[in-house]
Amino acid sequence: MSSRPPIADEQERALARDPSHSVIVQAPAGSGKTELLMQRYLALLEIVDEPEQILAVTFTRKAAAEMRTRILAALRPADPDEQLPETAALAALARARNEERDWRLFDYPARLRVRTFDSVNSWLSDAAPVSSGGSGGVVTEQVGELYELAARRTLERMGEDDDFGEKLRLVVRRLDNQADRFIMLMAQMLIRRDQWLPLLLGAGSSADARAVLESSLRELVERELRAADQLLSLPARAELMALLPFAANQNQRLQQDNPLADWQTLADMPLPEPESIAAWRGLADFCLVSKKPQFRKTVNKKNGFPTAKDGGDPDMTGRAKALLDAWQEDDELAAALHQIRDLPDPHYRDDQWDAVAALMAVLPVVAAELHLVFGERGQTDYTQIAADALQALGEPEQPSGLALRLDYQIRHILIDEFQDTSRAQFMLLRMLTEGWTGDDGRTLMIVGDPMQSIYRFRQAEVSL
Repeated sequence: MSSRPPIADEQERALARDPSHSVIVQAPAGSGKTELLMQRYLALLEIVDEPEQILAVTFTRKAAAEMRTRILAALRPADPDEQLPETAALAALARARNEERDWRLFDYPARLRVRTFDSVNSWLSDAAPVSSGGSGGVVTEQVGELYELAARRTLERMGEDDDFGEKLRLVVRRLDNQADRFIMLMAQMLIRRDQWLPLLLGAGSSADARAVLESSLRELVERELRAADQLLSLPARAELMALLPFAANQNQRLQQDNPLADWQTLADMPLPEPESIAAWRGLADFCLVSKKPQFRKTVNKKNGFPTAKDGGDPDMTGRAKALLDAWQEDDELAAALHQIRDLPDPHYRDDQWDAVAALMAVLPVVAAELHLVFGERGQTDYTQIAADALQALGEPEQPSGLALRLDYQIRHILIDEFQDTSRAQFMLLRMLTEGWTGDDGRTLMIVGDPMQSIYRFRQAEVSL
């Protein structure tokens, strides 16, 4: 039997293998997370009535197949001496349970439920009754054509003389009346409809939606302003309070563009709050070259520092150059200030909100057209399968019959590479564990490493 010297985290590993409680395992690459997950699976086999009561989920078919192969190899090793002691002990107990319960896992390895998230969604969608409203159809990876068709069909309604037609025309006008651009943008939005469609359908009144979105804008602006504010030293703040009001007054005196206008009345540094966004934009514009996160190397009349011939102050010009020189290698501050230049206003103008509200009305219709296209073509995509799976499970307060059956059937869930879960997958996990308590014998193990997230292109949300 393979042996190894004692390792520092053996107590934590033993805790993670213990099938009597739930556990989160966060560990870096090469630390043996997959072996640990397999050991946990073997430990669970020893205590369940049926192997189907365990559900292990990962992200690729290859990873799922490898996991199942490793479990079977552990249960019937070619060379027991090559197994780690912990794996061998757990495998022996699981093997005895297999014989005791006559599971015949070697004859029917599919009884080991090791699936991808997409496979779980398909399984749940297929298990739901037809009346649940699932889209059905064959999953296709080449779905772009269907997205564009749904967008074109929506565009055909521009001539309708009703509220929707008016909103659709407004959206297209905002795109310079370019139909191809509308189709392209709608197709891109459909890729991520699992993120925005639930929000739009539950947005409530236009006023409520505006309040929610503007609150999010304010949070975004404040977060970025705070990030820049924390990078400014006290001496730098003192210099800015001397230099920028001076430059603002010079711009006004010279009757030229004055991005520093808000600094004329400031008695202290602007607070990192949304109401001060104009002053912070002026600061960023003064410090950085055009369109780049790079500090200026000099200042001149256009920045509010004219020459002595034009009534300027050489001493103030020298101080401004000195401050910028001191920041030349501060890439972090340059990036933070550059980010401020692209920040939106923390509120919508009425004409802007009209366009947003129109888009909020159009997007669900495009999604509905896509659902019809799927039905006509007998095709679907993984996003729709995931939505069908959630729909099949019902709501937390009103679980479906399928959810109730699964609540009885699935006793333990293991998730590998959890850092790559999307919000839709997270919601699926919440629904599958809805009603679980800490003392009912059902357990969850999630394994991952935030530093290894690679599925951002599929809307992975590492913050989960």
